[in-house]
Amino acid sequence: QKAADKGNTDAIRNLGRCYMFGEGVEIDAKKAVEYFQKAADLGNINAICNLGACYLDGRGVTEDAKKAVEYFIQAAEKGLVDAIYALGKCYLNGRGVTKDGKKAAEYIMQAAEKGYVNAIYALGMCYLNGTGVTKDEKKAVEYFQKAVDSGSIGAMYQLGIYYMEGEDVIKDEKKAVEYFMRAADLGDTDAICYLGFCYMKGKGIAKDEKKAVEYFLQAANSGDVDAICNLGICYMEGKGVEIDKKKGMEYFLQAANSGNSTAIYNLGVCYLDGIGVEKDEKKAVGYFMRAADLGNTNAKYFLGECYLRGKGVGKDERKAVGYFMQAAESGDIDAMYFLGVCYWNGKGVEKNEKKAREYFSQVMRSN
Repeated sequence: QKAADKGNTDAIRNLGRCYMFGEGVEIDAKKAVEYFQKAADLGNINAICNLGACYLDGRGVTEDAKKAVEYFIQAAEKGLVDAIYALGKCYLNGRGVTKDGKKAAEYIMQAAEKGYVNAIYALGMCYLNGTGVTKDEKKAVEYFQKAVDSGSIGAMYQLGIYYMEGEDVIKDEKKAVEYFMRAADLGDTDAICYLGFCYMKGKGIAKDEKKAVEYFLQAANSGDVDAICNLGICYMEGKGVEIDKKKGMEYFLQAANSGNSTAIYNLGVCYLDGIGVEKDEKKAVGYFMRAADLGNTNAKYFLGECYLRGKGVGKDERKAVGYFMQAAESGDIDAMYFLGVCYWNGKGVEKNEKKAREYFSQVMRSN
């Protein structure tokens, strides 16, 4: 405060941070903005960037993404790496500017070259997804490794995925678990949830269903929707816990209410077969529809079966084939088999034995 009273811009800006994050004072976002503005008016580039963040998120001011970008540009032109990275994120997400992957990657690359850890990780994601750069998964892994070396939690999780699945690195489940452990120890909920999966399946670590449930609970308590859904499966199937179908349904409903397509699909299965609830095929179809709209492949396959057999909906072989095709395009083997059956028997499509054999061959190759 004394330094701020003497016009020290860093001290004025730090007072703003104190009020923004409640460090030694009660949180007061409006007061924080006043201090940031005062420091910014005196030329403090960090305060200019702070104002950008406030306008971007609507903290202490009315949200105004365009104004946020103006502040970020001011600070970026003076070389502030935080602002350069923030501009990259704005172009990446179309906040205050027209979405532009190429421009986003350029700003992120600038920040990464200055050693900004979040930017190094983000650049890895750009190469992973081909956002603004040519897709290059090997390059993505290189950037993730650089980011991990600088302590990036997100990069630890991504490398765990790569070593678990063996994409552009030699598959090494033990190494994957090590990365998940590192990220989990730093509080990453995705990594905590994935560790639960590893313990449940015995991937890279000795199988331990009780420990799996512990990790799922830890992630679920932090709001991880996949973990909540996984707990539902555990209670339904008695994995690591006593079977409790009512509790399983509660977890599925909780995850479904947050838009988790797997949980919505699982609710459909429960109502279709009367697991933990009274059998209701119409309700099942409703859940499958919701999950399918969110891209769930299993739900598309089940909708195909429902329309083929007239379960919960009027029998419609054409519609059944349509859903089987959608599921087959995502690699669902059962859907491929049923498409073969439909083409062989002329159900919902014109009879075509050649096409039927093609689908049966795909099934055989997959097995």
